[in-house]
Amino acid sequence: MASLTSSQLGAPTRHRWPADGPSAGADLIGRDDTMDALHRCLAAARDGRPSLVLLDGVGGVGRSAMATWAARTAEQAGFGTATARCSLLEQDFAFAATRQLFTAPRDADLTTPDHAETPGATHAAMQRLLARTAELAEDRPLLLVVDDLQWADVPTLRWLAYLVRRWSGLRVALLGTICAGEPVSDRSTLDELGAFATRVPLAGITLDEVSGALAHAFDKPVSAPFAAACHRATGGVPFLLGELVGAIRTRERTGATIDERGVAEIGPERVAHTVLNRLRRTGAASVDLANAVAVLGDGADLTSAAQLCGLGGDDAARAVDELCAQGVLTADPRLSFAHSIVRNAVRRALTVGAGIAAHTTAARVLHARHAPAEEVAAHVVAADLTTEPWVGDVLSRAATAAVDRSDARAATRYLRQWCRLPEGGDLRARTLTRLAAVELTVDRDAAEGHLRQALEVAESHGVRARAAACLSSLVFDLHGAAEATRVLRTERDRSGDADDDHAGSLDLRILAFAAQPGLVPAAAECRSAPRPAPVPDWRVDAVAAHHAWRRGEACPDVAELAERALRDGTPDCLGDQPFVWSAVGALFLAARHDSCRRFAEPAVRLARQRGWLGFAARGELLLARVARAQGRLGDALDLVLAASSTGRDRHVALPDLVVTHVERGELTEAHRALTDADADDPAATPRLLHARGRWHAARGDHARALADQLACGRAYLSGAVVPEVPCHPWAAWSAHALGRREEARELAAHGVALGRRTGHAGLLGASLIVAGLVGGNRGAGADGPAALTEAVELLADAPLMLARALTVRGSALCASGQETAGVADLRRAFDIGIKSGALPIAGSARRELRRAGHRPSRALTGPDALTRQERTVVGLAVAGNTNRQIAERLFLTVRTVEHHLTTSYRKLNISGRRELAAALPTG
Repeated sequence: MASLTSSQLGAPTRHRWPADGPSAGADLIGRDDTMDALHRCLAAARDGRPSLVLLDGVGGVGRSAMATWAARTAEQAGFGTATARCSLLEQDFAFAATRQLFTAPRDADLTTPDHAETPGATHAAMQRLLARTAELAEDRPLLLVVDDLQWADVPTLRWLAYLVRRWSGLRVALLGTICAGEPVSDRSTLDELGAFATRVPLAGITLDEVSGALAHAFDKPVSAPFAAACHRATGGVPFLLGELVGAIRTRERTGATIDERGVAEIGPERVAHTVLNRLRRTGAASVDLANAVAVLGDGADLTSAAQLCGLGGDDAARAVDELCAQGVLTADPRLSFAHSIVRNAVRRALTVGAGIAAHTTAARVLHARHAPAEEVAAHVVAADLTTEPWVGDVLSRAATAAVDRSDARAATRYLRQWCRLPEGGDLRARTLTRLAAVELTVDRDAAEGHLRQALEVAESHGVRARAAACLSSLVFDLHGAAEATRVLRTERDRSGDADDDHAGSLDLRILAFAAQPGLVPAAAECRSAPRPAPVPDWRVDAVAAHHAWRRGEACPDVAELAERALRDGTPDCLGDQPFVWSAVGALFLAARHDSCRRFAEPAVRLARQRGWLGFAARGELLLARVARAQGRLGDALDLVLAASSTGRDRHVALPDLVVTHVERGELTEAHRALTDADADDPAATPRLLHARGRWHAARGDHARALADQLACGRAYLSGAVVPEVPCHPWAAWSAHALGRREEARELAAHGVALGRRTGHAGLLGASLIVAGLVGGNRGAGADGPAALTEAVELLADAPLMLARALTVRGSALCASGQETAGVADLRRAFDIGIKSGALPIAGSARRELRRAGHRPSRALTGPDALTRQERTVVGLAVAGNTNRQIAERLFLTVRTVEHHLTTSYRKLNISGRRELAAALPTG
């Protein structure tokens, strides 16, 4: 597609000072470079190369004028244009600026949340907006202009950041203006948007341009000192320069002569004062109306502004005409200040008391006119209004609207104001609990404090139960399972048995926390079973499933309970998270890996969206275990690293990190993770002992490995719990390596018996491998070869353990003269090890093949050896992204990116990043 020509865009020319004086059109003086940048932006968009330009500058420097010029130029070149002007008082109105961009009747529902989805997500709305943008840009190129972007509501900023990440190929240009020194609604998202932008700073015009403007304004040349004084006084800001010229003319009409010293006395603040004086001369009605617009915010309607300042319809209309004629307001048809300097000067002129009184009146006026709840609530908060009987209802509805639009910050402001109302008892406790729920993504420590307050002021057991449920779940997220259980026990002791429903609910939650993935509870909790309680049945099933496993019940029965709980439950609140993960964890323990993954992935997404980081980390930990069990070691490492970098219970993930590194042959990294782990933590000890034993075994120190695995088994059995890790097969393996054949046979027999009793194919298969290795397990009804054959059949869905079984069986077959079958097993084991990234397994199979006089299949190297994630990371690195940029784009940690690159270098047989492009195939 051809680029825009100069004639199509109206090529920029050197601007002279306009004939009607410096305040009209002066903002375009000296902006040739800026116009060139905007021409390039529009030309790129016309060619299907979307671009973003951000104009930065102080108030009055001409940002809005340049935005208007860009929109007019784009329209003349055949672009569609859409413009939004953000307002400080509209920051709490979700998608307020976005709705200004999409004004067609058919676009009314674009930003309405889809209540069929989780209310914590705006993803569906963003997808609709993106699709509508693409549709508009199909007919003709599109320019989106957002003025005063620093005041944009947070959902709008997030949508713009979403748009620029996904607009490849769209004929769209985005122009934003940012006023320096003004408060920013969401600095992090604005910075993210800025990373994709061409930043064009707008500075004041030069001294020569100021001198020329003054000569034109006064119809005579001015002295160099006078021009320099004017330049210093205004910083070259066109708006201030125009106002300064007006102030000088006013003084000269009184007979005064203004020289450079007089200019210095006027200064910028005096310029603002001059604006106010000019405003006051228009009359009391105009001043009152300007004050009303300053309080209501840009975009105010005339009726509300008139009611706020007590003007009748005709008087208000005349005041608007006068203010527009004076260049103070614009009306199109809603009322806005023509310039932020004027608006800020008017606001600063209001005393604190007058401002509070004005916001109070504004809240009453808007409520009486049935304005949207969020619009009324903004003034309720600004006035700290607590006396009106309707305030609580307005704040509640405003908070609901903000939550529906995923604006937690606004919802938090409204609910915090609601908590200032003179209410107590259960109503206050419910409000505090609701506030804490939305504070989770804003201020987690404040959420904890508000839940503790709710527990203190609640009167009924039902309200106390909900507060205790949310508090214990949040405390688990912040401080770990032990502290969460302590919260529940304290409430249990306080309430006693006066209310069976409340007591039963608390008891069930205590059991649920004892069943969290990776934790080993006290013996009494392990032996307890959930008693029927007046809570939804799915919660009882969720806890019962986990405890059924721990008592050694059959895996199919455990899985049935867990799946029923997850099918019947509606686990979308913080208080229900312990039950969700009890059930999902039970599915993993019962070796239902596909089901575990199916339920865990959406639950992790929900937890991330709601800010339940501790529960999200537990879910990622379970998904890492599933990935490892299914031979996806690259995915397992990504997930366990994500889990170990989140929350204050991160040490719970470290044993899994150790085992994953050991499976991949990364013993140095495994040792580093071991040194980070807390061996004295009772919750982590059994799994940590197992992980350390695996590391010792990988290093050939089977004496220490055996000791750790036996200690792990004792830790579980002390609570009468079936171990969550296969410590007995690994202990048997190390005992065999030490030549302690009988001990190995006994340990293997124990694992076989437990595996047969529970129906756990993984535990049974792993135990049968060692049983076959040491010469059979007559008690299990299988000799050595039969045990190995059964193990291979059982482990079809567990690639890593299957490869171990194939290696042992293949070696035994070769030793007994069945070389063809044995070599086939060994080559299959080698291929599984290579495909999974389990280098030690592949190495073991290779050694056995060579011992039999054969070579393995050629190891997969080069680009074909890269995993999907490794290919993605390498591609981004070749494109020039830094490790941090790759991490942010793929939602990984920098450490994970470094690991993927290091592994890729090894597979590609190169030394570093500079050789990547040459090592990859072209085309």
